[in-house]
Amino acid sequence: MTHMATGTLTQERSALSVTAAAQVIGVSPHTLRYYEQQGLVRPARNASGHREYGEADLRRLVFLTRMRLSGMTMRDLTRYIALVEEGASTVPDRRQIMHAQRDRLTRRIRELTLALETTEYKLRVYDGHPEG
Repeated sequence: MTHMATGTLTQERSALSVTAAAQVIGVSPHTLRYYEQQGLVRPARNASGHREYGEADLRRLVFLTRMRLSGMTMRDLTRYIALVEEGASTVPDRRQIMHAQRDRLTRRIRELTLALETTEYKLRVYDGHPEG
């Protein structure tokens, strides 16, 4: 079992097929194959040539899907993963990417909060209670 809401994958398991991994992560197998084509994840292959996603692959996929959900571009993700694979010397560059992403998310949350407040105001007006 996974615990996606808490941000962790907690159960030890053997490698998963592309279909099983997609199901665990909550995306389509096509998405996983796309991430692989883009060089963002590199699952092992078994003797038959089928993909086998291990724990590290699943953690990477959780990160990728959350960053995409948050609006990070494929260009930024590709750059970030390339830096990760270059090693520890790239931590300052990775931090810079994450700071920029946090700034975008903070701005977007602020915008969505204002939109929600406006929506709630309109609902109060329609219910005959514009002040309460």
